[in-house]
Amino acid sequence: DVNNGLRMHPSPSNGQINITWTRADVANAQLIVLDALGRVSATIALNQLAAQSTRTIDLSNLAPGTYTAWLQGTGVEARSRFVIQR
Repeated sequence: DVNNGLRMHPSPSNGQINITWTRADVANAQLIVLDALGRVSATIALNQLAAQSTRTIDLSNLAPGTYTAWLQGTGVEARSRFVIQR
């Protein structure tokens, strides 16, 4: 799912998720993970997120289900959905 330059993959995932960001550099970036009911499941400080970069995060502590990743940073807001499955 590509949304405003944010891609969370693979989906479905076992919890090891790659964040690919294809837009301009983002300062003060954080990723908020919301469950299917809109509750915050995780908040991850990414600090500086470079353009055209990929990072791997560990969300294996989350229960199987569908999640929305909400990237926030200076002048940026983007969302992407992903699934955790075991």
